[in-house]
Amino acid sequence: MIRELRDEDIPAVARIWRDLRPDAMHSVNGLGHLLGSSGSIEAVATVLCLRHEELHPVPAGSDVDPELPVSLVLDRPLPLPGVKAAISTSLAFGGSNAALVFSRWTNA
Repeated sequence: MIRELRDEDIPAVARIWRDLRPDAMHSVNGLGHLLGSSGSIEAVATVLCLRHEELHPVPAGSDVDPELPVSLVLDRPLPLPGVKAAISTSLAFGGSNAALVFSRWTNA
């Protein structure tokens, strides 16, 4: 079952997003835990989502915990035409957590 967020992370994410339940991707199910490199892989996946203006789906056949405070993309990519920014979070073992915000490059 997809429940990547640990018990202490769920209330924190819920407080940040409140009732918004943002769309989210979950790469760990497709790639496995990559330990120290997983944050960089997630960052690359986030940048590619911005470039292609879509979120990649969670691999088929995954059960999703309905208590997650996000709406995971299932079955097929979710088009995000005109998306301007995305957040990549890395919630690591031992409390080494980070969040990166990426935005599309514009020629100003």
